[in-house]
Amino acid sequence: MLVFCHANGFPPESYQELFDSLNSMPHSIKLSPLKREFSLADQQKNWNHFGDEMIEDLKTHVDNHGPITGVGHSMGAIMLLRAAVINPSWFKKIILIDPTFLPELFVYASNYLPKFINRKVHPVASKAYRRRDTWSSKNEAFNSFRQKKLFKEVSDTGLWNYINSVMLEQETPDGKKQVTLGYTKKWEEHCFLSVINIWPLLKKCRVPIVGITGEKSELMTPPIIQRWQRVQPTSEIHTLQQSGHLVAIERPKECANIINKHLAHH
Repeated sequence: MLVFCHANGFPPESYQELFDSLNSMPHSIKLSPLKREFSLADQQKNWNHFGDEMIEDLKTHVDNHGPITGVGHSMGAIMLLRAAVINPSWFKKIILIDPTFLPELFVYASNYLPKFINRKVHPVASKAYRRRDTWSSKNEAFNSFRQKKLFKEVSDTGLWNYINSVMLEQETPDGKKQVTLGYTKKWEEHCFLSVINIWPLLKKCRVPIVGITGEKSELMTPPIIQRWQRVQPTSEIHTLQQSGHLVAIERPKECANIINKHLAHH
């Protein structure tokens, strides 16, 4: 069985082009930020808590189908890595797409600096805090995102998949219609500021690992990839050209080819 775990703020439906190119349709696990409203209790939670919730979801699938192949992107990749360390017998293999492997100093700063400082200096959380979250229509949202550097290499189809998966229609107090993000900026910002140190997990992992990274990714830089290879020298890492952190959406067919090759081995 193939299980997919999405990135922060990107619902599973965002990856439809990837899913359409896979030989086996994955079961998608939704992480907590897409399943509920942000609450006071969630302010105390980090990726370990989200990972525990995901493990509960995974257990049902493993009980019904046996060991799985896990594919995760960004935050979702870290959730799968953590699950593979805690429950290695559940997995045949994990395929990590541009995982959020961050330097320890960055993790410490994200978790312990006051939020008002992170909102000024954090390269991603600061954008999440300031980002626009309402538009008059999906077409206006599409045109807005089409100009963003983040989506430069994403096809129109891929961008529409994201728009349709993440936007909710609502009515303003004066009766006008608009669309808004299906998750709050508070959730997105909190996820960026509650990352965990993955390097001890990576060292402990005994499940076979395949990596897929984007050549232009701001996270999977050459030093990070080199450290990954030192910590887990048996990992098979592929770097796709002309792609960044959204490589799973930018290069869906190329990612699918790598995943399909490993599915065929089972």
